[in-house]
Order: sequence, then structure tokens, then C-alpha cells
Amino acid sequence: MRKAITAFVLAATMAIAPVANAVETTAQAQATTPLEPGGAAGVKQAQGFGNIPLEFWIAGGLILILAIVLIARNNDDDNSSTPTTTSP
Repeated sequence: MRKAITAFVLAATMAIAPVANAVETTAQAQATTPLEPGGAAGVKQAQGFGNIPLEFWIAGGLILILAIVLIARNNDDDNSSTPTTTSP
């Protein structure tokens, strides 16, 4: 019995909710006035190549220099020479 009452209340709420929302939306639509016509929207410059801040150029240059140094660094640490011996 308790499940039946809960199901009925839930179903009734779901059925009534869109109607209540529609009445509220209609009342709000009647209370508001349309916007007055305005001027044209301003044109902004697109995000192009010239809009990059100086900090990004500096950071990019430092990263490039670091990459070149790491690549050009001589990593040949094979300096361990073992004497070659031959047995008679």
C-alpha cells in the first residue's frame, strides 16, 4: 500500500510539473518587454600571430635553447677502457 501511494505521488508530481512551469514561463514572458534596437556589434581583431605576449616568446625561446643543448650534448660516457689481454 505504501509503495502505491509513493508511486501515485511521484507520478502526479511528474505530470503537474510541466504545467506549472509553463504557466510561470508564460507569466514571465508577458511581464518582460523586448529589447530596444541597438547599434552594430563592434569588430574585434582575430587572435592572430601578432597578439602573442612577449613572455610566451621568451619561454618558447628558452625551451628551444634547452632542447638544442640537451640534443647536442655529448652523452658518450663509454670512457671505460678495459685492457685487452691474450693468453699464450
